[in-house]
Amino acid sequence: MLHCRGPSEAAKQYPKKKFKKAAQFHGDINITKNNKTYWSTGLSINTFNYYGDIAPATSFASTDISFTRPTVGWVLSRRIAPRFSVKGNYNWGILKASDLEATRNDWDQTEDLYRTVRNLSFRNNIHELSLTLVADLFENHRGAINRPVITPYFETGVTVFYHNPKAQVPRYDYVNTFDTETGQYVDPFNPPAGWEPTELENAGDWVSLRSLQTEGQNAGLSHEYSNWQLAVPFTLGARYRLNNALDLSLQFSYRWLFTDYIDDIGGNYANPDMLKSDLARVMAFRTLEIMVPNSEGLRDQVNTLLPSHSPNVYTAEDGRQYGIWSGNGSIQPGINPNTGEPIENTACRACGAQGNDQYIVTSIQLTYIIGMPNPFGGMNPFRFYGGGGGGGGRRRSSRFR
Repeated sequence: MLHCRGPSEAAKQYPKKKFKKAAQFHGDINITKNNKTYWSTGLSINTFNYYGDIAPATSFASTDISFTRPTVGWVLSRRIAPRFSVKGNYNWGILKASDLEATRNDWDQTEDLYRTVRNLSFRNNIHELSLTLVADLFENHRGAINRPVITPYFETGVTVFYHNPKAQVPRYDYVNTFDTETGQYVDPFNPPAGWEPTELENAGDWVSLRSLQTEGQNAGLSHEYSNWQLAVPFTLGARYRLNNALDLSLQFSYRWLFTDYIDDIGGNYANPDMLKSDLARVMAFRTLEIMVPNSEGLRDQVNTLLPSHSPNVYTAEDGRQYGIWSGNGSIQPGINPNTGEPIENTACRACGAQGNDQYIVTSIQLTYIIGMPNPFGGMNPFRFYGGGGGGGGRRRSSRFR
C-alpha cells in the first residue's frame, strides 16, 4: 500500500536532518578570512622619548632614557589593497627632562656647565591622534587568512596632538627679592644680615608654563604657542602573525614637529618686570635656586659660580628693582637695559638643541582582525586555518559532510 506522509510527519523529520548536518559542519562561514580588505583593531604599549633644548647632548636624537615611562594607546586599521592599509591611532605619552639630570653635574664641557646652571626642567603629557597610510614590504593577494608571517612596513601621515608643558615649583623664591621696607633689590648670594628668602606656598606643585608665559609672550617678546600642534610621523615597523586572528607589531616612529615649545623653551630670557606675575618670574629663571629642586641638597656649582658675578640691578616702571645676571634677562640678548652697553658672556634661554623639538614613539601593538574566529587559539603562525603546516598548505573549504 502506498503510504504518503502528511505535513506533520515531514515537519518532524526535517529538523533531525538539519541538526545532523549542522553537527557534521567542519568549515566556517566567515567572509573575513578570504577577504582582501578587512578591519583590525588593538592596543599598544608605548614609550615616548624627547629630544630638545634640555637633551643631554646637541647630537641628533640625544635623549635621557631614565625619564622613559610606559604608556598605552589604541589602533584601528583598514586593509584597502594588497600592500596598503589606512591606520588611525590614539597614543598617550609622557615627555620629561631636566638640566640637572641631563648633564649629571658634569663640568668637563662648557655646554654642560651652562645647562647645569640654567637649571630648567619640564614634564609634558602628550595626547595624540594620528591618521597614516601603511605600506607593507610584501604584497598579500590571498586575503587575511594567508597573510605573510612577518611583514616589514613603513607608514606616514599626519598627527594632531595636545600638550601642556609643566614644571615643579621650587621651595624658595630667589627672583622676587625686592625689599619693600628698604626699597632695594636684595642679592640672594650677598644678602643683608637676617634676610631669608620667601618660601613659596605651592612648592612642589606642577604648574602650567604656557599659562605663565615664561618668555614674555604677554609682552610680545616671544612666540605664543598653542596647546594643539601638528606633526608628521615617519614610522618603521615589523608585523608578526601570531595566529589567524592576531598580529604583534614592533615599530619606531619619529615625530617631525612644527614647534620648539614642547619643553616651554624656545627663545631668550625676558626682563623680569615684563613677566606677568611673581610665579612666572620664578619659573622662568631657575638659576638662582641654591637648593636642588624640592630637596635639601646644595647646588655647589651655582654657589661657586654666581657670587663672582654681580647682577645688573634696574628699577622697572612698577617701582620695583630687579636683578639681571650676565647674559640673562635682557630685552635684546647681551644688552644692559640701564646703560645700553653690551653684556659679556651672553647666554640665551634656549641655547640647547638647534631647531624645533622632536620626540620618538616606540610601540608594541597587539591587533585583532575583526571577524576572525578563535583569536586566542592555535598560536602557530605556520598553521593555516583548517589546514596543514606550511605556506603551501591547502585550506579546508566550508562544506557539509
